[in-house]
Amino acid sequence: MIMTKKALVTGGTGFLGGAIVRDLLANGEQVKVFRRERSPLKNLEGLDVEHAVGDLLDRDSLLKAMDGCDRLYHCAALYQLSGGYEKYLEANVVGTRNALGAAMERGIERVVHTSSIAAIGAPRKRGLKVDEKQVWNFGPLNNPYIT
Repeated sequence: MIMTKKALVTGGTGFLGGAIVRDLLANGEQVKVFRRERSPLKNLEGLDVEHAVGDLLDRDSLLKAMDGCDRLYHCAALYQLSGGYEKYLEANVVGTRNALGAAMERGIERVVHTSSIAAIGAPRKRGLKVDEKQVWNFGPLNNPYIT
């Protein structure tokens, strides 16, 4: 008997994570979404996904969420254009470290870590695609998310 594994998607209630969830489901994958208790669920309405409620800062909740999963798509992040450096460090650095550490401990076979448009800049013209060759063009910003 072949046991089907699942993909765990952190940040699956968000824009990018939700798109990844829908793509995985469209390809016949089983999906578990790791989310906070208060996460809005609009992006997941009508989708056949399993929910694991926890926090990136709670290693035990991450370990529990990864049970039965063989892949991790880490999309969860704090993204806003204001706020203190400590908030970003805790959510985006410590949270990512916790997710990757839990994945190693659980023997997750594949990890995909996503970023944001802030890492590569914005398209020069509306509708153009951007990739890693894009010249970063946000200019000097005093924002801990980007810096």
